[in-house]
Amino acid sequence: MTDSETVTTSSYVARSSKPGLAFGAIMPHGDVIPAISTDYGASSQKTNDAMEQIGQAFRDAAPDVLLLLTPHGVRVEASVTVSVTERASGELIGNDTTIRVDLPVHQFFALSLASRAGSAGVPVSTVIFGSAAGEGSTIPLDWGSIIPLWYLTNEQPEQQSVVIAAPSRSVGVDLLYKFGRAAAEAARDSGLRLAVVASADWSHTHSELGPYGFSPAAAEMDRLVLKAVETNDLRSMGRFSDKLIEDAKPDGIWQSIVLAGALETTGMVGRLLSYEVPSYFGMLCALYVSNEVQADSSSSGPS
Repeated sequence: MTDSETVTTSSYVARSSKPGLAFGAIMPHGDVIPAISTDYGASSQKTNDAMEQIGQAFRDAAPDVLLLLTPHGVRVEASVTVSVTERASGELIGNDTTIRVDLPVHQFFALSLASRAGSAGVPVSTVIFGSAAGEGSTIPLDWGSIIPLWYLTNEQPEQQSVVIAAPSRSVGVDLLYKFGRAAAEAARDSGLRLAVVASADWSHTHSELGPYGFSPAAAEMDRLVLKAVETNDLRSMGRFSDKLIEDAKPDGIWQSIVLAGALETTGMVGRLLSYEVPSYFGMLCALYVSNEVQADSSSSGPS
Protein backbone atom coordinates (compact mmCIF):
# COMPACT_ATOMS: atom_id res chain seq x y z
CA MET A 1 0.00 0.00 0.00
CA THR A 2 1.10 3.54 -0.64
CA ASP A 3 -0.40 6.91 0.05
CA SER A 4 0.88 8.25 -3.27
CA GLU A 5 -1.60 6.24 -5.34
CA THR A 6 -4.87 7.76 -6.48
CA VAL A 7 -7.75 5.35 -6.86
CA THR A 8 -11.42 5.86 -7.56
CA THR A 9 -13.77 5.67 -4.60
CA SER A 10 -15.65 2.78 -6.16
CA SER A 11 -12.47 0.71 -5.99
CA TYR A 12 -12.84 0.59 -2.22
CA VAL A 13 -16.49 -0.31 -1.79
CA ALA A 14 -17.22 -3.81 -0.54
CA ARG A 15 -20.08 -4.66 -2.89
CA SER A 16 -21.66 -7.35 -0.78
CA SER A 17 -25.14 -7.53 0.67
CA LYS A 18 -24.10 -10.25 3.12
CA PRO A 19 -24.59 -9.43 6.81
CA GLY A 20 -21.53 -8.97 8.97
CA LEU A 21 -18.59 -6.63 8.54
CA ALA A 22 -19.02 -4.66 5.31
CA PHE A 23 -16.66 -1.71 5.83
CA GLY A 24 -13.68 -0.76 7.96
CA ALA A 25 -11.50 2.31 8.38
CA ILE A 26 -8.99 4.10 10.55
CA MET A 27 -9.66 7.84 10.72
CA PRO A 28 -7.99 10.60 12.77
CA HIS A 29 -9.82 13.07 14.97
CA GLY A 30 -7.36 15.93 14.69
CA ASP A 31 -8.08 19.44 13.44
CA VAL A 32 -8.78 18.70 9.77
CA ILE A 33 -12.28 19.98 8.95
CA PRO A 34 -11.56 23.11 6.86
CA ALA A 35 -14.61 25.07 7.99
CA ILE A 36 -13.58 25.03 11.66
CA SER A 37 -9.85 24.27 11.53
CA THR A 38 -7.18 26.31 13.28
CA ASP A 39 -3.66 26.82 11.91
CA TYR A 40 -3.03 23.10 12.41
CA GLY A 41 -5.66 22.26 9.82
CA ALA A 42 -4.07 24.40 7.13
CA SER A 43 -1.31 21.82 6.61
CA SER A 44 -3.57 18.76 6.67
CA GLN A 45 -4.83 18.74 3.09
CA LYS A 46 -3.82 15.14 2.37
CA THR A 47 -5.63 13.99 5.48
CA ASN A 48 -8.75 16.00 4.65
CA ASP A 49 -8.81 14.57 1.12
CA ALA A 50 -8.42 11.01 2.45
CA MET A 51 -11.19 11.57 5.01
CA GLU A 52 -13.51 12.75 2.25
CA GLN A 53 -12.60 9.70 0.19
CA ILE A 54 -13.40 7.38 3.10
CA GLY A 55 -16.67 9.22 3.65
CA GLN A 56 -17.75 8.68 0.06
CA ALA A 57 -16.76 5.01 0.17
CA PHE A 58 -18.73 4.64 3.39
CA ARG A 59 -21.86 6.13 1.86
CA ASP A 60 -21.49 3.91 -1.18
CA ALA A 61 -21.17 0.84 1.05
CA ALA A 62 -24.36 1.90 2.89
CA PRO A 63 -23.97 -0.17 6.08
CA ASP A 64 -26.95 -0.70 8.36
CA VAL A 65 -25.02 0.33 11.46
CA LEU A 66 -21.72 2.09 12.21
CA LEU A 67 -19.65 1.11 15.23
CA LEU A 68 -17.44 4.10 16.02
CA LEU A 69 -14.52 3.30 18.36
CA THR A 70 -13.15 6.31 20.20
CA PRO A 71 -10.37 6.90 22.74
CA HIS A 72 -12.34 9.78 24.23
CA GLY A 73 -15.98 10.14 25.26
CA VAL A 74 -17.52 8.23 28.15
CA ARG A 75 -15.01 5.67 29.45
CA VAL A 76 -14.98 3.15 32.28
CA GLU A 77 -11.73 1.78 33.69
CA ALA A 78 -11.03 -1.85 32.71
CA SER A 79 -14.10 -2.02 30.48
CA VAL A 80 -15.38 -1.27 26.99
CA THR A 81 -18.29 1.15 27.05
CA VAL A 82 -21.15 0.74 24.58
CA SER A 83 -23.73 3.49 24.08
CA VAL A 84 -27.36 2.38 24.41
CA THR A 85 -29.07 5.79 24.40
CA GLU A 86 -31.58 6.70 21.68
CA ARG A 87 -29.31 9.26 20.04
CA ALA A 88 -25.71 10.49 19.89
CA SER A 89 -25.11 14.20 19.46
CA GLY A 90 -22.43 16.88 19.70
CA GLU A 91 -20.98 19.96 18.06
CA LEU A 92 -17.65 21.66 17.42
CA ILE A 93 -17.13 25.39 16.91
CA GLY A 94 -14.31 27.18 15.11
CA ASN A 95 -13.87 30.21 12.87
CA ASP A 96 -17.38 31.37 13.83
CA THR A 97 -18.71 28.14 12.31
CA THR A 98 -20.51 25.27 14.03
CA ILE A 99 -20.63 21.70 12.79
CA ARG A 100 -23.08 19.35 14.43
CA VAL A 101 -23.52 15.59 14.45
CA ASP A 102 -26.85 14.20 15.66
CA LEU A 103 -27.49 10.53 14.88
CA PRO A 104 -29.86 7.77 15.96
CA VAL A 105 -28.25 4.99 18.01
CA HIS A 106 -28.92 1.43 16.87
CA GLN A 107 -30.00 0.19 20.28
CA PHE A 108 -30.76 -3.35 19.14
CA PHE A 109 -27.24 -3.82 17.79
CA ALA A 110 -25.70 -2.10 20.82
CA LEU A 111 -27.38 -4.52 23.19
CA SER A 112 -26.62 -7.50 20.95
CA LEU A 113 -22.96 -6.51 20.84
CA ALA A 114 -22.76 -6.02 24.60
CA SER A 115 -24.35 -9.42 25.20
CA ARG A 116 -22.16 -11.21 22.66
CA ALA A 117 -18.93 -9.63 23.89
CA GLY A 118 -19.86 -10.22 27.51
CA SER A 119 -20.48 -13.90 26.78
CA ALA A 120 -16.98 -14.05 25.30
CA GLY A 121 -15.53 -12.77 28.58
CA VAL A 122 -15.04 -9.15 27.54
CA PRO A 123 -15.79 -6.61 30.30
CA VAL A 124 -18.51 -4.41 28.81
CA SER A 125 -20.38 -1.46 30.32
CA THR A 126 -23.53 -0.25 28.60
CA VAL A 127 -23.84 3.54 28.85
CA ILE A 128 -26.98 5.62 29.34
CA PHE A 129 -26.70 9.41 29.53
CA GLY A 130 -29.56 11.59 30.68
CA SER A 131 -32.63 9.39 30.47
CA ALA A 132 -33.17 5.83 29.27
CA ALA A 133 -35.67 6.95 26.62
CA GLY A 134 -37.12 10.09 25.10
CA GLU A 135 -35.57 13.44 24.24
CA GLY A 136 -33.08 13.28 27.10
CA SER A 137 -31.65 9.93 25.98
CA THR A 138 -28.63 11.28 24.11
CA ILE A 139 -24.99 10.44 24.62
CA PRO A 140 -22.81 13.56 24.20
CA LEU A 141 -20.11 13.41 21.54
CA ASP A 142 -16.70 15.11 21.59
CA TRP A 143 -14.04 15.62 18.92
CA GLY A 144 -12.99 11.97 19.06
CA SER A 145 -16.34 10.99 17.57
CA ILE A 146 -17.60 14.15 15.87
CA ILE A 147 -14.73 14.59 13.43
CA PRO A 148 -14.82 11.14 11.80
CA LEU A 149 -18.63 11.00 12.01
CA TRP A 150 -18.93 14.33 10.24
CA TYR A 151 -17.00 13.02 7.24
CA LEU A 152 -18.98 9.77 7.26
CA THR A 153 -22.53 11.00 7.82
CA ASN A 154 -22.89 14.74 7.19
CA GLU A 155 -24.68 14.19 3.89
CA GLN A 156 -27.29 11.77 5.29
CA PRO A 157 -27.46 12.12 9.09
CA GLU A 158 -30.92 10.58 9.57
CA GLN A 159 -30.16 7.62 7.34
CA GLN A 160 -27.24 6.29 9.40
CA SER A 161 -27.52 4.67 12.81
CA VAL A 162 -24.48 4.48 15.05
CA VAL A 163 -23.13 2.85 18.18
CA ILE A 164 -20.32 4.56 20.11
CA ALA A 165 -17.82 2.35 21.94
CA ALA A 166 -14.79 3.38 23.98
CA PRO A 167 -12.24 0.72 24.99
CA SER A 168 -10.28 1.24 28.19
CA ARG A 169 -6.52 1.00 27.76
CA SER A 170 -6.41 -1.42 30.69
CA VAL A 171 -8.48 -4.03 28.85
CA GLY A 172 -6.14 -6.72 27.54
CA VAL A 173 -5.26 -7.09 23.86
CA ASP A 174 -6.93 -10.50 23.55
CA LEU A 175 -10.16 -9.14 25.05
CA LEU A 176 -10.18 -6.13 22.72
CA TYR A 177 -9.69 -8.48 19.81
CA LYS A 178 -12.60 -10.61 21.03
CA PHE A 179 -14.75 -7.50 21.25
CA GLY A 180 -14.09 -6.80 17.56
CA ARG A 181 -14.96 -10.37 16.61
CA ALA A 182 -18.11 -10.15 18.71
CA ALA A 183 -19.17 -7.00 16.85
CA ALA A 184 -18.86 -8.66 13.45
CA GLU A 185 -20.56 -11.84 14.65
CA ALA A 186 -23.41 -9.96 16.33
CA ALA A 187 -24.05 -8.06 13.10
CA ARG A 188 -23.92 -11.25 11.03
CA ASP A 189 -26.34 -13.09 13.30
CA SER A 190 -28.68 -10.08 13.35
CA GLY A 191 -28.72 -9.78 9.56
CA LEU A 192 -26.99 -6.37 9.66
CA ARG A 193 -24.22 -4.96 7.50
CA LEU A 194 -21.70 -3.38 9.85
CA ALA A 195 -19.08 -0.67 9.47
CA VAL A 196 -16.32 -0.48 12.10
CA VAL A 197 -14.29 2.73 12.25
CA ALA A 198 -11.38 3.30 14.61
CA SER A 199 -11.04 6.98 15.54
CA ALA A 200 -7.32 7.22 16.14
CA ASP A 201 -4.47 9.68 16.32
CA TRP A 202 -0.92 8.46 16.69
CA SER A 203 2.22 9.65 18.45
CA HIS A 204 1.67 12.94 20.28
CA THR A 205 5.34 13.74 20.92
CA HIS A 206 6.55 14.76 17.48
CA SER A 207 7.23 18.38 18.45
CA GLU A 208 8.63 20.17 21.48
CA LEU A 209 5.94 22.81 20.87
CA GLY A 210 3.20 20.31 21.64
CA PRO A 211 1.71 19.76 25.11
CA TYR A 212 3.69 16.54 25.68
CA GLY A 213 7.06 17.73 24.40
CA PHE A 214 9.34 15.89 21.96
CA SER A 215 10.48 12.29 22.01
CA PRO A 216 12.33 10.32 19.31
CA ALA A 217 9.92 7.51 20.19
CA ALA A 218 7.22 9.30 18.18
CA ALA A 219 8.84 8.59 14.82
CA GLU A 220 9.58 4.99 15.80
CA MET A 221 6.02 4.38 17.00
CA ASP A 222 4.46 5.79 13.86
CA ARG A 223 6.85 3.77 11.69
CA LEU A 224 5.65 0.59 13.39
CA VAL A 225 2.01 1.65 13.06
CA LEU A 226 2.44 2.29 9.35
CA LYS A 227 4.05 -1.13 8.98
CA ALA A 228 1.14 -2.76 10.82
CA VAL A 229 -1.34 -1.10 8.47
CA GLU A 230 0.65 -1.86 5.34
CA THR A 231 1.08 -5.54 6.25
CA ASN A 232 -2.53 -5.96 7.43
CA ASP A 233 -1.35 -6.87 10.91
CA LEU A 234 -3.15 -4.43 13.19
CA ARG A 235 -3.02 -6.93 16.03
CA SER A 236 0.78 -6.49 16.14
CA MET A 237 0.16 -3.15 17.85
CA GLY A 238 -0.64 -5.16 20.94
CA ARG A 239 3.04 -6.12 21.14
CA PHE A 240 4.35 -2.55 21.39
CA SER A 241 6.32 -2.04 24.59
CA ASP A 242 4.89 -0.04 27.49
CA LYS A 243 7.95 2.20 27.33
CA LEU A 244 7.42 3.02 23.66
CA ILE A 245 3.74 3.75 24.26
CA GLU A 246 4.50 5.98 27.24
CA ASP A 247 7.13 7.97 25.36
CA ALA A 248 5.25 8.29 22.06
CA LYS A 249 1.75 8.75 23.54
CA PRO A 250 -0.49 7.40 20.77
CA ASP A 251 -4.23 7.08 21.33
CA GLY A 252 -5.13 4.76 18.43
CA ILE A 253 -3.76 1.36 19.44
CA TRP A 254 -6.74 0.06 21.38
CA GLN A 255 -9.41 0.95 18.81
CA SER A 256 -7.27 -0.52 16.03
CA ILE A 257 -6.98 -3.86 17.83
CA VAL A 258 -10.78 -3.98 18.10
CA LEU A 259 -10.94 -3.31 14.35
CA ALA A 260 -8.44 -6.13 13.80
CA GLY A 261 -10.75 -8.54 15.60
CA ALA A 262 -13.66 -7.57 13.38
CA LEU A 263 -11.54 -7.84 10.24
CA GLU A 264 -10.54 -11.41 11.09
CA THR A 265 -14.09 -12.52 10.29
CA THR A 266 -13.76 -11.35 6.66
CA GLY A 267 -11.40 -11.37 3.71
CA MET A 268 -10.91 -7.63 3.93
CA VAL A 269 -7.50 -6.09 3.35
CA GLY A 270 -6.33 -2.58 4.10
CA ARG A 271 -5.01 0.29 2.06
CA LEU A 272 -3.13 3.26 3.44
CA LEU A 273 -4.56 6.50 2.07
CA SER A 274 -2.52 9.11 3.92
CA TYR A 275 -0.16 9.84 6.77
CA GLU A 276 0.81 13.30 7.99
CA VAL A 277 2.28 15.03 11.03
CA PRO A 278 0.94 18.58 10.57
CA SER A 279 1.62 19.59 14.17
CA TYR A 280 2.73 17.52 17.16
CA PHE A 281 0.78 14.29 16.51
CA GLY A 282 0.51 11.81 13.66
CA MET A 283 -2.66 11.30 11.61
CA LEU A 284 -3.33 8.28 9.42
CA CYS A 285 -6.19 7.26 7.13
CA ALA A 286 -6.72 3.66 6.05
CA LEU A 287 -9.61 1.84 4.39
CA TYR A 288 -10.51 -1.85 4.55
CA VAL A 289 -12.26 -3.70 1.75
CA SER A 290 -12.78 -7.26 0.58
CA ASN A 291 -10.04 -9.22 -1.15
CA GLU A 292 -12.19 -9.35 -4.29
CA VAL A 293 -12.57 -5.59 -4.47
CA GLN A 294 -8.88 -5.07 -3.69
CA ALA A 295 -7.98 -7.42 -6.54
CA ASP A 296 -10.26 -5.54 -8.92
CA SER A 297 -8.61 -2.27 -7.89
CA SER A 298 -5.10 -3.63 -8.39
CA SER A 299 -5.88 -5.09 -11.80
CA SER A 300 -7.45 -1.90 -13.08
CA GLY A 301 -4.61 0.28 -11.80
CA PRO A 302 -4.70 3.90 -10.64
CA SER A 303 -7.16 6.19 -12.33
